[in-house]
Amino acid sequence: MLSNAERRHFEAIRAAFAADPYMVAVSRAAQRRERRRRIYRWLAPLVVARRERRYAARMLAYGG
Repeated sequence: MLSNAERRHFEAIRAAFAADPYMVAVSRAAQRRERRRRIYRWLAPLVVARRERRYAARMLAYGG
């Protein structure tokens, strides 16, 4: 639970982010990427699984 002051602070930050054009664009882009990923996962699950395995292997090789 947040105190009243913390809640007001959180709402002020949230409102500032919602009004920032850059943050709005980043948020929309992330929503589009997720929607595309979800549809692609539904259409071609084996392709997505193979891509995710390659990504995981690459991250492991780079130490990330």
